[in-house]
Amino acid sequence: DPCATQEGLIQLFLNQPPFDWYVVLPHDTYLRLDYLRGYLKELASEFNPREQPMAIMAGEAQPFTPPSSTGRRQQQCRQDSEFSYPLANHMVMYSRAAVEKLMPGLRRNSLYSQARAFEATSFGRSIQVLNWMYSIPTLLAPMAIRKPDKPMHRVPSDSTWDPAQALGMAMVSPGNGDDQYTMNQAHKYYTAQTTKPPYSYVWHKVHGFHETTLYARHGDPSSWNDWYTMNITDCNADKSRPKQ
Repeated sequence: DPCATQEGLIQLFLNQPPFDWYVVLPHDTYLRLDYLRGYLKELASEFNPREQPMAIMAGEAQPFTPPSSTGRRQQQCRQDSEFSYPLANHMVMYSRAAVEKLMPGLRRNSLYSQARAFEATSFGRSIQVLNWMYSIPTLLAPMAIRKPDKPMHRVPSDSTWDPAQALGMAMVSPGNGDDQYTMNQAHKYYTAQTTKPPYSYVWHKVHGFHETTLYARHGDPSSWNDWYTMNITDCNADKSRPKQ
């Protein structure tokens, strides 16, 4: 429910101390807290979370899925890398600066409005659209899915997947299963990891929203006094502005 998610985020951000990072996880994601602390500490040596809006998300950047009722080819957003962003289905972390950037829009129903416009019933797809509109730089965090040897992202042919690099595991099983770890199995596996390879920082930085008709009319969402909902027609391949 995007409406409940939006209200939950507002309450989370308002009723907590001013942390450097805020984490939102579904119940079936295991996060390695000790490893995460080291990951964030090294990141903070170059990027101050109190000053730099940024997100950390699992998986890969994906193009936007058009609403089922307008799924014709001419009603799709552009499909290039500038018009892509990772989903938040399994994890999203925000720096304090990102929270401060998003909060005015959330109070104006930004998340719910975008969810309705894109018929996005999941939290992950709603956040995908909203973060992209704000051009929030995101780190594509290494994350396993179901088992340690299964990375959520595609591994290039010239490299290998090191399970010890994962920040955690998504889609763990509530009970015993052959094809996925339980929460307890994931915990035992990762606490047994004694060696820590160099942390993996892969950025996804795009400004595709700046090429849309909505941006041409109203500018950056951070400057809005009202929320202007982005529809599929605003990021249509035929109507979005060419790169300058």
